[in-house]
Amino acid sequence: MRGARAATIVALAAVAALASCARDTSPLTAELDSRLQTEGIVLRGPNLVFRHSHGAGTVESRWEERRASIVVTAQTVLIHDGDRTLLELTPRTRRAIQVRRDQGRIRIRAGEGRNADAWSFAPPDSLGAWVEAIRAVAAQSR
Repeated sequence: MRGARAATIVALAAVAALASCARDTSPLTAELDSRLQTEGIVLRGPNLVFRHSHGAGTVESRWEERRASIVVTAQTVLIHDGDRTLLELTPRTRRAIQVRRDQGRIRIRAGEGRNADAWSFAPPDSLGAWVEAIRAVAAQSR
C-alpha cells in the first residue's frame, strides 16, 4: 500500500513539474499588446529559454535559466514572462546597452558593473535579423 501511495505522489509531482515547464509565457496585457502593435512588431520569440546573469564580471555574479518571451518593435525590446516585464529597452532607456552575438546566441547587456544584467537567448530564426533589430532599438537609447 505504501509503495502505491508513494508512486502516486511521485507521478503527481512529475505531472505538476511538466505542466509548469510547458506554461505559455507569450501572452501580454491588452494595453501592452496594443502599444507594441501600434509600434509595429518586427520580431517575436515566444517561450524561449533565456540565461539571465546578474552582476556579470563581478565576484558576486550569478545566473539562472528561465523560460520567457521576447518582442522587438522599431522602438522597444521587451523580454517578458506573461504580463511580468523582465527587461524593457526603449529610446528612454539610460543604461548602457551592449548587443552581441555569442556563437548561436544573442547577448543583451544592460547597465555596468554590479548593476549589469545580461540576457542571452538562441533566436528561433535568423540570428542576423534579431541582432540588427535589437541593435537598432539600443542605438536609439543613447
